[in-house]
Amino acid sequence: MILPTERAAERGVAVGDSVDMVFADGRTASFELVATFTDQSIVEGAWLDWSATAPLVDIDGVEWVTAQVAEGYTAAEAETAMATIVDAYPQLVLQSSAEYRESVEAEIDGLINIISLMLALAIVIALLGIGLNLALSVVERTREIGLLRAVGMTRAQTRRMIRWEAAAIAMFGAVLGVATGLLFGWGAVEAIPDTFLTTVTIPVARLVIMVAVAGVAGVVAAILPARRAGRLNVLEAISVGQ
Repeated sequence: MILPTERAAERGVAVGDSVDMVFADGRTASFELVATFTDQSIVEGAWLDWSATAPLVDIDGVEWVTAQVAEGYTAAEAETAMATIVDAYPQLVLQSSAEYRESVEAEIDGLINIISLMLALAIVIALLGIGLNLALSVVERTREIGLLRAVGMTRAQTRRMIRWEAAAIAMFGAVLGVATGLLFGWGAVEAIPDTFLTTVTIPVARLVIMVAVAGVAGVVAAILPARRAGRLNVLEAISVGQ
């Protein structure tokens, strides 16, 4: 048996000790702990000897095999030797540690792209929400806007007021979203083993650009409500609600 170092410490066992395992059918077998490992970026959990486990568990075949280059051989020689096996079994995929890391990173990048598409959809929905919210706000504040116009506010100033309100709403949402994303992102990185990810990098410039773009998008969403507010008839607006 091979165990993660932390799990072995929790169970109070060390290399050379015997560990009893109970299988699904109720049968029990003892395994000698021959090694522990701390790097769980690729493999994790307990590992048992195949020959000792096969009589107790149905094993259909091998899905994944890892190998280490022996002393006195180069990685190129190892790949050449493994290529002969791949030629015999075309369904196999041969990867070096660097290629395996790149494949995992590609999967993560794909997930990030999906999240980015969902984010874009969320932004569109948010902009529609801002536009509808401001449109309703203009309707509800018709008398207020009329009074502001009556005391000297121009049409341009009225439109500018509505646009700044939209920008403030959008930027508040963006800042709150960035803060929440940083918190969850930091938690996700901390949960990944240090042997796989060693540093946390915050793309400050990109986040600042995203917040600025959110503000601009809010202004764009407020174009129609701002135009409606600027075109209100002062006397009719003041008379609303009387």
